[in-house]
Amino acid sequence: MLDRYFAIHNGNFIGGGSRGLVVGHVQSGKTGHYTGLICKAADAGYKIIIVLAGMHNNLRSQTQMRLDEGFLGYATNPVAEDIRIIGVGEIDNDPAIRPNFATNRSDKGDFSTAIAKNLGITPEQRPWLFVVKKNKTVLERLLRWIRDHVANAHDENGKPIVTNLPLLIIDDEADHASVDTGEQIFDSEGNPDEEHQPTAINRSIRRLLNSFSRCAYVGYTATPFANIFIHERGETVEDGPDLFPSSFIINLAAPSNYVGPARVFGLGADEDRSEGLPLIRTIKDHSDDDGRQGWMPHKHKNGHVPVYGGLDAMPPSLQEAIQAFILSCSIRYGAEVAKTR
Repeated sequence: MLDRYFAIHNGNFIGGGSRGLVVGHVQSGKTGHYTGLICKAADAGYKIIIVLAGMHNNLRSQTQMRLDEGFLGYATNPVAEDIRIIGVGEIDNDPAIRPNFATNRSDKGDFSTAIAKNLGITPEQRPWLFVVKKNKTVLERLLRWIRDHVANAHDENGKPIVTNLPLLIIDDEADHASVDTGEQIFDSEGNPDEEHQPTAINRSIRRLLNSFSRCAYVGYTATPFANIFIHERGETVEDGPDLFPSSFIINLAAPSNYVGPARVFGLGADEDRSEGLPLIRTIKDHSDDDGRQGWMPHKHKNGHVPVYGGLDAMPPSLQEAIQAFILSCSIRYGAEVAKTR
């Protein structure tokens, strides 16, 4: 279904300005899915690809590493000449098809003022990848660079706009920070207040999209509730349309080896109940049958002091749980050490 939004027909992009949403289970392969989508978009002719990767440096760096392997084919480093082929680059390391990068995998590899000063893009070049945080300063810096150095025309309002380089924005965890939480007023006919001021991250994303004549936005999340409740008519003159997924919403099926809540806890039904994995152990030494008395009753007041058997001591179940945790951590640590030898 996504293919038609990234196809080229008679030299014109299909689905320019489209907004979509992909919904997947927690830790079930969403990053791998949008890595494949980025590859398909690059084949379709998209030249600027921006991935909004979390709010923190470590998450952004992890996403950059994944895309280094699955899209770029080489490890990105602050020194551009220091190229180490990895991932898909080992399948075909021809420099002629190697995408370009504007950010790198180091903790400080986000889009910066230094990068902006030395970065130039022309239509003849291969696709450029930007992996950036959802940070007000970073996004405003990126928007300013696009309008000052990439835009090749102006719209009817005199605003700089890019007409020769199609844009794809991938919004990882699209329900986090990207949604405008401010209240936009609509009149009786459903027309929005064009003077509305969206929240900072939402505004920056919309202005990035609004700076390109041909663009696509695809959000990825496991919890799409905030996104589907975005008003479909939300729009301002400066920021453009809101991020409501008006073009498509797609559900990703969980892989066959996926272990989620249904596998852990089982599924309940009147006639047929699938049992969960033998991971949950019910404890009974925390309270009495009524749940009112004991070491940790179901309901207790603020300042409750746990007492087991009249003593300031832990119940056997908690002691066993702590011991099991220490043993499992030791086993995992030992396994990791063994891999390095």
